[in-house]
Amino acid sequence: MDSHSPVPQAQLAAILGADPAPFEALISHLMSSSNEHRSQAELIFNLCKQLDPNALVLKLAQLLQLSPHTEARGMSAVLLRKQLTQDDSLVWNLLSPATRCSVKSILLTCVQNEEVKSIMKKLCDTISELASTILPENGWPELLPFMFQCVSSESSPKLQESAFLIFAQLSQYVGEAAVYGLGVCAEHGGSVIKPLIGEALSKLSFVIRHPNALQPDNVMAYDNAVSALGKVCHFHRDSIDSAQVIPAWLSCLPIKDDLIEAKSVHDLLCSMIERLSATELLGPNNQHLPKIISIFAEILCAGKELASDETLNRIINLLRQLQQTLPPATLASTWSTLQPQQQLALQSILSS
Repeated sequence: MDSHSPVPQAQLAAILGADPAPFEALISHLMSSSNEHRSQAELIFNLCKQLDPNALVLKLAQLLQLSPHTEARGMSAVLLRKQLTQDDSLVWNLLSPATRCSVKSILLTCVQNEEVKSIMKKLCDTISELASTILPENGWPELLPFMFQCVSSESSPKLQESAFLIFAQLSQYVGEAAVYGLGVCAEHGGSVIKPLIGEALSKLSFVIRHPNALQPDNVMAYDNAVSALGKVCHFHRDSIDSAQVIPAWLSCLPIKDDLIEAKSVHDLLCSMIERLSATELLGPNNQHLPKIISIFAEILCAGKELASDETLNRIINLLRQLQQTLPPATLASTWSTLQPQQQLALQSILSS
């Protein structure tokens, strides 16, 4: 049959029918090295989409879940992504609620069961792109709880890595929850996510540096991104360029809108100052010291709003240690960079 011959309805019905073999054969022909076979398969595939988009998408999802053939599963993931997110005809909008529910469920099942890394990457791409479209309208309420379960310390490294990939790709689309998820991954993912830290930094940077990052609708995502960046600095210091990333993080502190994250990240800053070498956090010639003192002053002036009692006490103790260990000229120079009310607050606290 050439590419211009009409396709019998019986053939289309068989491809979309209960027997998986005709559909898998069609997918195999879409990967053929023969232009003729591939063109004919594309024609039939598009006819199936016109005839019954629900059946076509379900067949793709089932092939992705059940086929023993690696190439077929990989191709199914790619085709699903294109049909659900990129296709001009917006197939997702044509699907019934039952089909949408089945597809989302199968995709999450595949994340749990897929063992081939290259297919898992394609699967994560499909989930991320679909989620970026439907999450803002609460079209996939099961996804984020599932992802947070995947990054728990009890999950397998494969699930942790998959969750990290999806959170990273979602961060620029759905903001707060996704960047919070990146922070959870950074804290609990361990060595599994070390190869992916560069991608995480890129996504977090996108959120933090966005021109509208501090607008009311975006500021909670910004605060969560800053918190996640701090966790990357703390838990994956050997995977980053500390001389570049730590100053960038410090420049975002203190955060003031997500008060839960504020308390967490400001406590993390204390931990980093206590545990890191002076050069690593304070920088050469203590160049970051004025910024750190300024952060502490802002937090102390805000009282219990931006830090817990325990963290406030840690800050005071750290300031006293710096007062005792740093040269007086360095402290005087640093003090002069503070606002008058901050100077008064610190003097009052440190003299008591």
